[in-house]
Parts: sequence; structure tokens; C-alpha cells
Amino acid sequence: MRSSMKNFEAIQNLWNEQKTEDSLVSSREIIEKAEKNALVVRKGHIWSMRILSLILSVLILYFLWIGIYEFNLFTVGLGLMGGLLMVRIAIEIFSSREFKKIKPDRSLKEYSQSVVRFYKRRKIIHYIITPLIYAGYFAGFVMLLPALKTSLTKGFYYYIIISGIAVFIGLAVFILKQIEKELNLLRYLNKLQNNL
Repeated sequence: MRSSMKNFEAIQNLWNEQKTEDSLVSSREIIEKAEKNALVVRKGHIWSMRILSLILSVLILYFLWIGIYEFNLFTVGLGLMGGLLMVRIAIEIFSSREFKKIKPDRSLKEYSQSVVRFYKRRKIIHYIITPLIYAGYFAGFVMLLPALKTSLTKGFYYYIIISGIAVFIGLAVFILKQIEKELNLLRYLNKLQNNL
């Protein structure tokens, strides 16, 4: 009985040491991680806005190049795609401005609370708004297909379908990676807040 009590105490001591080692994070490490994550977030916003703006520019140039100005399924699809891209760009601009308002010179607790609030709003964007925009963009692409089928060669039409699907899959992977990065940061900040 006595040896089992000693074993339990040894295990308890190991557990307590592990717990304190994990929870002891220096303020310098926290500041460095916060600065690194802030830089990653800013770069993510900039890259998202650039990629979306490039796609929007291509859509506008394509619309002007083909010269279709009448109201039909093709123009509705192209307009839907362009409009949704503008909405997504506006969301990224708004998020970028909101993130810039978070001042890292506040106390650690205030700073982490501000960042957690920011990422909770981003979760709403990622889980509700982004899928709706993505589905609407795909619907716009599908609306283009009947007009493209009649005006393009069969080979080029299939190329458009295959490359379009590849772009949608690539975009989905990119979006999911961005979401995962932000959720990992949110989990880290929630853990940090619990230790403050």
C-alpha cells in the first residue's frame, strides 16, 4: 500500500511539473509570437485582396473583351461572380482595418482579448459568409457554361470546365488553410487568456 502511495505521489509530482512547464511562457515569447502572428495576418489580408482583385480584373476585362452588354444568363453569371468578388474584397479590407485598430502596446490581457474578439468575428466570416460567397461564385460560373458551350470549340469548352474546377478546388484548399491558421491562433490565444 505504501509503495503504491509513493508511486501515486511521484506521478502527481511529474504531472504538476509538466503543467507548470507548459504554462510558464515568458512575456518576451508571447510578444514575439504576437508580432509574428500579426505580420502573418497582415500578409494574409494583403494576399487575399491581391488575388481577389486579380480575379475581378480578369472578369471585368473578359466582360469588356467579349462585348456582351445585353441582359442574359451569361451577363447575370459574370455579374454575380464579379459582385461577390467585390463583396469579399470589401470584407478583407474591413477586416484588415479592424486588425490594425488592435494596439499591441496594451496590457497582455487587453491585447489578447481584442485579438480573440477579432478572430471570433473572422470565424463568422469563414463559416457563414465565405461558403455563401463561394457557392454564389460557383453558381455564377455554372451560368456562364451554356453561353460558352455555344461560342467555344468543344476542346476549349472542356478546358474551361476542367480549369474552372481546378481553380475552385485550389481556392477551397487555400481558404481552408487560411481558416486553419486563424483557428490555431484563436486556440492559442484562448489558452493564453485562460493562463492569465
